[in-house]
Amino acid sequence: MTASETRMEQIKKVWEGISKNKVANQKWPYPESNFSLLEALDSWGYKSLSSEINDQYNLLESAIIYSNTPIVMVSGMLNAGKSSVTASFLNQSSKDRIPRGLGRRDGTHRFVLWMPESWEGKIEHMRKFVTSSFSGTEDLPIDPDEAKKAYNATNANTDLLSIPLLAFDSELQDIAILDCPDAQRKHEGPAGTYDPKTIREEFLKKANKLCAVLLFVTDLTRIEDQSTFDLLNKLHDSSLPLLILINSINPEKKFSPENFITDYQNIMAKIKAEYYLAYNFNDKEFDSWFESNQTIYSSRKLDKNNLPVFFRIPVDNPPQILNDRVREFQGNSLSELFVL
Repeated sequence: MTASETRMEQIKKVWEGISKNKVANQKWPYPESNFSLLEALDSWGYKSLSSEINDQYNLLESAIIYSNTPIVMVSGMLNAGKSSVTASFLNQSSKDRIPRGLGRRDGTHRFVLWMPESWEGKIEHMRKFVTSSFSGTEDLPIDPDEAKKAYNATNANTDLLSIPLLAFDSELQDIAILDCPDAQRKHEGPAGTYDPKTIREEFLKKANKLCAVLLFVTDLTRIEDQSTFDLLNKLHDSSLPLLILINSINPEKKFSPENFITDYQNIMAKIKAEYYLAYNFNDKEFDSWFESNQTIYSSRKLDKNNLPVFFRIPVDNPPQILNDRVREFQGNSLSELFVL
């Protein structure tokens, strides 16, 4: 049992004593009655206090659950495959709600927070948490076409960038995913309200405070580009663990993980992070190195959505897969934002 689960069990015992154990006795008027503390407050004219105690318990329960669940921030370079990374954590119906493509109409122009399905009953507390850094929240539509429109919305009259979309997924048992808009695209908010060159970067900095780890997605051609360094410097809070994902490496180039470590050791020394690679296989002949790593091979071949499977370098045996690694991170700023 984790520390947070132990705390939650202790709190539940106290709550059971307050809400169920009979602590007060009323002899008059007849008939004689016994009350729990909350029942006594309700009966004797203190309903507002009883309600406040109940609300505080629910808030405390939510805070413990949320603070033990890492929120994973997905950001990175334009058209590097950020939406595919997010989709790789979700069930099929959720995958169908995410736009994927290279054009602006296929891009992500709003923040979308994907949460465990078990949080749905306590969503109001999460709305409060998110609104502490943004301007409010909206629900991501269930219909795939409407969901993609919401993901892509850039309204000239209403600045939706500051209002994240909230969604739930059955595969997210122990993590949440914050899917972020492209930082390098020009923001099309209300004319004169924001500097289009910096507004997305400012909101991405705010998003750092909500999260336990940053996944920064790029590709092999841009890993040495100065724009990659510049964007990382602007977006990344140094206190936040950083995982750099190099996506869509073409296996026909015979570029092995060992080649990456040798050729890009200066980059790895300059940007302190964990590094992960994903290959774009396209059912071609695989290198002998790859064929020996059946964990990755099986994952990729079974994925009918053709989504990337990232593994850490240097390569462990068996390889460490990204979707397993992110579940090892703990904590976020929830405990600081909830006022109990």
